[in-house]
Amino acid sequence: MSWLLLGFFELISVLIICVYASSALALVPMAIVGYLSNQVRRNYMRAQRELTRFEKSTNSPVVSGFISTISGLSSIRAYKK
Repeated sequence: MSWLLLGFFELISVLIICVYASSALALVPMAIVGYLSNQVRRNYMRAQRELTRFEKSTNSPVVSGFISTISGLSSIRAYKK
């Protein structure tokens, strides 16, 4: 947990130094890039959660048995069993 807090303060200090060293016009692109990166992060996390949920649901025993039954359906029909 402490490394996470240290990384946060490191990020804030780098941003403060960049703002202090640059002109006021540099703040606009920095804000736009920050906003866009946050939107990409949100979409990525949402997609990752959905894929993890989908993977866990397809690995359940009931679903895997159902999938194997469907894949063997042609041989079941061929032998009429």
